Amino acid sequence: MEEIRIKALSKPNSEDLNSLLDWLCSVFDLELTQKDIFKELAKTSIRGRGITSKELNMKLSIPRSTIIYQLNRMIDYGFVIKKGRRYFLRNGSLKNTIEEMNEIIYRQIDYMLKIAEKIDNMVVYYGREKRRKY
Repeated sequence: MEEIRIKALSKPNSEDLNSLLDWLCSVFDLELTQKDIFKELAKTSIRGRGITSKELNMKLSIPRSTIIYQLNRMIDYGFVIKKGRRYFLRNGSLKNTIEEMNEIIYRQIDYMLKIAEKIDNMVVYYGREKRRKY
């Protein structure tokens, strides 16, 4: 996975589908082109169909090379998988995809806490050793 960027944003003002998708894209700090692709991808994945780069090209009027580039970035981010020629959300639904991302983030933060504790202990230990030498 490349990176997961998450912005802390207040809740969306509106509860319609496009507003909620826009909010989620903003939380993930997706670029404008990525937002359009992600929204279409989410809608088709949740219905179980997925979408091809050609279908995205026709629907969004974005060059296919740009679409493929952005889809590959979203694969690196962990949002998207490719099955044959079709692209899908990683776990078929937004909820499942975000739940898996949550587990990945939790494991990484847990590991970071363990490393931070080791560093804290090392600093305290080496601080005591330096004082003893003088």
